[in-house]
Amino acid sequence: MTKTRTYQTRQKSQSGDLPNWNLNDLYCRPKSPKLKADIAWARSESKKFRKAFEGRLKGLDGNGLARAISRYEKITERLDRVMSYGHLLHATHISDAEISAFFQTLQEKVTDISTEILFFTLELNRLGETVLKKQLKSPKAARYAPWIRDCRVFRRHQLSDEVEKLLHEKSLTSHNAWIRLFGETMADLRFRIEGGKKPKQMTLADTLNLLSDKKAQVRKRGAKALSRGLAKNIRVLSLITNTLAKDKEIEDQWRRYPHPASYRNLSNQVEDEFV
Repeated sequence: MTKTRTYQTRQKSQSGDLPNWNLNDLYCRPKSPKLKADIAWARSESKKFRKAFEGRLKGLDGNGLARAISRYEKITERLDRVMSYGHLLHATHISDAEISAFFQTLQEKVTDISTEILFFTLELNRLGETVLKKQLKSPKAARYAPWIRDCRVFRRHQLSDEVEKLLHEKSLTSHNAWIRLFGETMADLRFRIEGGKKPKQMTLADTLNLLSDKKAQVRKRGAKALSRGLAKNIRVLSLITNTLAKDKEIEDQWRRYPHPASYRNLSNQVEDEFV
């Protein structure tokens, strides 16, 4: 009989137990039948959705647009649920090779599925104001007006469908991969704390916690340990940081963002000059 592995999300540190996440409200385990079913449903629905609406948004009336958005919403909500589980499980088992492999596979599946529905927001952003205004006269469509507004704020920075698809599919091997490498690298670091009867090897979280200690000497030991530990890994950490910065710079240039923070400011509906 095969023993089922259980996954505890409570983590211990030298500062005591960390917060506990109960992920059972999402899925009970990585091989959960419900998780498998949700992925299969999303894959099937995304293909049906693309077949039903790709290239046809301009010709829909308001009620038709509302139905399309409602179906899109259901698919993305299911995918968000799947990825929320994957991210949270990985965050609490970041050094676990089995969980990392599961998370990678999950990301690949969700990226493949979401590629099928990528056309929707791209096409929505290309709708003319006159057409959209007419569609939004429908009460059913009007309830989605704030979401449509938030999508269309990026339309001036939207690239061709082919380039958008390329960037979407390559995200796993570009910035997302480097971000994951950074997280896993930092999780594996251990910092040597001097000053006691016996030096201690502490995680990043525990070392950072020392910087808030009420005793100045403890804070000093923590700061020195942190500095030494990061210095030993400066090559890989610098490579990650510089690669991510260049990756963002290239995409920002293609999308014609005037400032490195412009994308974030648009998301927050704030002008660059006020940040």
